[in-house]
Amino acid sequence: MYRVQGTLREWVTRDEVRRFIAKKFKEFLLTYVNPKNEHKDFEYLQQINEMVSVNKCSLEIDYKQFIYIHPNIAIWLADAPQSVLEVMEEVANKADPFKHHDSHWGVVTRRSGVFPQLQQVKYDCNKCGMILGPFFQNSYSEVKVGSCPECQSKGPFTVNIEQTIYRNYQKLTLQESPGIVPAGRLPRHKEVILLNDLIDCARPGEEIVELSPCELAYA
Repeated sequence: MYRVQGTLREWVTRDEVRRFIAKKFKEFLLTYVNPKNEHKDFEYLQQINEMVSVNKCSLEIDYKQFIYIHPNIAIWLADAPQSVLEVMEEVANKADPFKHHDSHWGVVTRRSGVFPQLQQVKYDCNKCGMILGPFFQNSYSEVKVGSCPECQSKGPFTVNIEQTIYRNYQKLTLQESPGIVPAGRLPRHKEVILLNDLIDCARPGEEIVELSPCELAYA
């Protein structure tokens, strides 16, 4: 599985490779023991528990530790971060230790229409015609193409409409519920993005609880 076939960016988007990355990363999170830790605690399980206790939602992964255990995947992460990070985020959100969420009660004050968003995009190189991708779009980063691996051109690139996959999203504006706002302070607002079957799940005037899943930060 470590022998890359074709370009690395295409390799890490294969289903079997994504499953392999997910398996290895989950094992790392749940079983890694820092040799410098005399108590031999599972380092990231301990960090997760501490994160939950102080109501934080970000977990930092030490890249040096990860590259020591899984050097090949760590190199893939450095060279094709978008696709590999997507797999790691999926693992983090599905693994049992990450089921803690930060919750926010609020009243829906505004609801947008439904808009399309790029989810899996491919580009045509206008110089040589090669199809680049797929590139995976998430809520935190914008897809950017550096150069064409075939002709080394830095553009222009055009979205390949036929091979690009879209998903719908909707925006809600939440206002703090009156019962939880301290006296003398105006209620705060927060924008929430709804995806998939959550679209149209709430209307203005309804009170809902919004759950924010954990996010990963790599140091």
